[in-house]
Amino acid sequence: MFIESDGVNYLVLFDSKQRLTNWAKTEVDYVALPGHAIVERMSGEFHWVLNPNTKHVKTFNPEEIKWLKQAVSQAKKEQSQLPKGTNVLIGVPPVTPDGLIDSLVETLSKSKEIKRAYLGQVFYQEIDEKPHLALVLQTNDATDAAMDTLRLNIVKATKGLLGESKYLDIMLAGESGLADEITQELEAFYVVRK
Repeated sequence: MFIESDGVNYLVLFDSKQRLTNWAKTEVDYVALPGHAIVERMSGEFHWVLNPNTKHVKTFNPEEIKWLKQAVSQAKKEQSQLPKGTNVLIGVPPVTPDGLIDSLVETLSKSKEIKRAYLGQVFYQEIDEKPHLALVLQTNDATDAAMDTLRLNIVKATKGLLGESKYLDIMLAGESGLADEITQELEAFYVVRK
C-alpha cells in the first residue's frame, strides 16, 4: 500500500498485524515478508514509513533505503559462504503443493517481463536445513520496480499454498550460482510462447 503525504509517496509497512489493523481500523489484506526480503525486493525509489500513526513510527528516505540494501547485500554475501564440505542438492520437487504451479503460471502470464520460470527444490546437506522451494525467473531486462511488483504478486498468489514452515525463494537467473544451476539442471515450467 502506498500513501501520499506532502507530495511524497510512501510505501506503508508494519511490524505486526495488530498495528496494521489498528491503523486501518478494519481487517485488510496484507503480505507478510521478513525484513530482509522487503529491503532486497522493494524499490528504493519511494520513501518507506514503518508503523505510521504510532509511537513506533519510522520513515526511511531513499538514501537510508540504499544503505539498507547495501548492508543486506553484504550480509547475504557473508552468509552465502557455506561451510566447507556442504553439498547443495538441487532437483525437481518431489511434491508440489496443490495449486502452486497453476497460481504461479497465472501470475507470471500477467507479466510481460518474464520469459521463463523454473521451480526447484534446494537442500543444503550438512547444515541441518530442511529442503525448500526456489523459483528462478528469467526476464526481458525488467526494471527494479516491475520486479518488485511481480514479487509482491507472487507472494500474494502463493499465500496459503506453501504451509506454515515452508517458503519460496524468488531469484533472478544470473544473480547467483544457485539460480544459474537451477536453470541449467531443470526444465522451465513456464515459457512464453511467441
